Amino acid sequence: MLSITDGIVSDPKIIVHPTISRVSSSRPMPIIRGIITHHTSAAKGSSTLGGYAGNGKPITSDKERPMGAHFLIDENGTIYQTARLDRVAFHVGPVRSRCFLFLTCEPSEMASHGTLVGGKKKKWEQVFLTKDVKKSSDIEMKKSVPERYPSNDDSIGIEITGVIKDGMYGVVTAVQESSLNWLIDALKNSFVEIGDEVWPHTAVSRKEQLEGHGGSFNDR
Repeated sequence: MLSITDGIVSDPKIIVHPTISRVSSSRPMPIIRGIITHHTSAAKGSSTLGGYAGNGKPITSDKERPMGAHFLIDENGTIYQTARLDRVAFHVGPVRSRCFLFLTCEPSEMASHGTLVGGKKKKWEQVFLTKDVKKSSDIEMKKSVPERYPSNDDSIGIEITGVIKDGMYGVVTAVQESSLNWLIDALKNSFVEIGDEVWPHTAVSRKEQLEGHGGSFNDR
């Protein structure tokens, strides 16, 4: 179990990075119900950390905060904490409909997804797969995990350094996988509500192919 004070981890395997004050939002995250893994699309962790730092201009509102996760695992397997665990970080975006993907939606929900703004009608499949992404996500956010996927409001984000080549993310290296799996196990032991809710970003939101995949956690 991790030692955590005010959302900040104290562990020899984790470096608390100065950008933690920039990525952590003002919104509290009282319960953690999932973990979402990401790829940075950068070859080096320093590039991502530099992006979080920006030009050093003070942040006066959450709208000015960089999109980022709670942890970053760099190319050498080093783990950085980049957001407080008691605060929301903006790393997920609109969530997919879990009941649609697992074919468990109630007929009434199919109808609500198919009703668009202005009274126009479209097939419910189009809402899930193409348009009205935010509307579909808003419906999901009225539910609780595990009826929906974990979101910004109740999940920890872990970024893994890795570039995109030919439209695909790079393979997670052995040192990155070791760090990733250690971190996931440590977080699950520290926040029992997480359970098995560990997902790659592309599973829960509409992102690049295979983003966040990699590591033996995908087989758990």
